[in-house]
Amino acid sequence: MVKNVKEQLVPENGEELTLFLPYDIIEGMKRDELTAALDTLFEPEKFPDPSQNGLQVAGRGEVEKVLLAVDASLETIQKAKEEGCGFIIVHHGLFWSRPFMVRGYMKERLKALLENEISLYAVHLPLDEHPELGNNISLALEAGIIRDGTLASYKGLPLGVSGHFDQARSLEEVKASLNRDYTLRHVIDGGRPIRRAGVITGDAGSLLDGILESGIDLLISGELNHAMFHPFRESGLSGLFYGHYATERGGLLRLREFLERTYPALTYLFYENDTNL
Repeated sequence: MVKNVKEQLVPENGEELTLFLPYDIIEGMKRDELTAALDTLFEPEKFPDPSQNGLQVAGRGEVEKVLLAVDASLETIQKAKEEGCGFIIVHHGLFWSRPFMVRGYMKERLKALLENEISLYAVHLPLDEHPELGNNISLALEAGIIRDGTLASYKGLPLGVSGHFDQARSLEEVKASLNRDYTLRHVIDGGRPIRRAGVITGDAGSLLDGILESGIDLLISGELNHAMFHPFRESGLSGLFYGHYATERGGLLRLREFLERTYPALTYLFYENDTNL
């Protein structure tokens, strides 16, 4: 049976990963048990998300190997088949709020999942915003940001991480902290010391007004679109942009570590398929 691990999710200091406190380990896993555990962990019903989060495609009933990936592409599904994985966890799933037709690439993806009895579980905003496993907190901690709040909101849901550094930093110093693991795609230098910073992984363009009003000196994100450039410059706000894909790996890697410790009877693989975007 799956035990409720929800009480392990909120750390006292808000920063250290405390999900791995000792408690009963679950051995063996059925598809529905793993789905229930992920639903408990991420609480997708609380998020007004265009992604249809949760189990999007039901495959075989027993789970032995799990593949984690950023995107539910045909390549991801084929990789799961090659590795014998019966369950895929992705950040970008197949089904969103808009209607779709089962033809073209969508037909091929669904065909590959159904013919091979592979389950697909999508976790979009709930993974971005998880306080310990999330994409946003993962990138913020790597940058050395001390979290003290959220950055913007979407349909009333607080999003992102805002915080401060232990002391004012230059833009070059912040860049240096991320150079080892990330490739900088775009930079906007606001020309002022960096005391407060915010993180929204992936694409933050739709949250531009909230970001500009947040009081931060620096945004660290994935994509820079044209509409963001001049408002940043005119507001004196700096920006470091490392690519949509690159900034949305961290939560899945943390999730893999959590699952490996919690359900060690299963095998977990992360499929790296960088779009360079």
